Amino acid sequence: MRRLKLTWTLPIALALASGVLILAQSRIPAGPRYAPFALLRPLAEWRGGGDENKRLRAENGELLAELLRQQRKAGELEAQLRKVSAYREASIGDSPRVLPASVLLSDDPSTWHGTVMIDKGTRDGVKQGMIVTEGPNVVGRVLESGETTSRVRLVGDPAFRMKVAAVKKGAGAGVTGILAGSGDGTCRLEYVLDREPVGEGWIIVSVADPDRGWPAGMLIGEVAKSGNGAGVYGDIVVRPRVDPSSLRHVLVLLGK
Repeated sequence: MRRLKLTWTLPIALALASGVLILAQSRIPAGPRYAPFALLRPLAEWRGGGDENKRLRAENGELLAELLRQQRKAGELEAQLRKVSAYREASIGDSPRVLPASVLLSDDPSTWHGTVMIDKGTRDGVKQGMIVTEGPNVVGRVLESGETTSRVRLVGDPAFRMKVAAVKKGAGAGVTGILAGSGDGTCRLEYVLDREPVGEGWIIVSVADPDRGWPAGMLIGEVAKSGNGAGVYGDIVVRPRVDPSSLRHVLVLLGK
């Protein structure tokens, strides 16, 4: 009841106050006549400051958004530097020049069947056939390169082929074969005879192939399953070291 009474009486009180001020104005000399109204000026100025407050809030929002963008860029740069350092530490002999790049699009990130797009192209020195890695781990090769972007074929794509060696951990020599993408999240090690002792957990590394630009010793994956095949060759399944669904930053090997 008290709130209702206040709601009805407040407008009446304001109206009466306005009438009193108007009446007083006619009886007050010209000099101090507007003094009572000066008391209302701070209230008017406070109400008029709403637009300024909105402008300041908008500027604060823009500054916060810019700060978040800069923090994200700093995080991406730090991730790229970590991958470059990891590649340098794992490289054997003279390391080629590397170009950090970010992954833009994936045709099918849930499996290894397909390609990914990166934000570097011919104007950055990227050419068809260049090797792409995530740190020391092979991602694939540049399939085609435009001026500002390039498409990378992943090692799990069915059209991907390269010479590799399966090496037992702690051993120097290995068994060579051809790595082929399966399109189902794995690869297969082909042309390895049944009698070759390839076991689960063996590391798959690249074999030097100057004609195709492959250096030796690049990490690709490890043997997930090894058994007898239908013919004279073994049935060897390889699990790649890089998950395409988690790819954010890669390195393009530009050469020496």
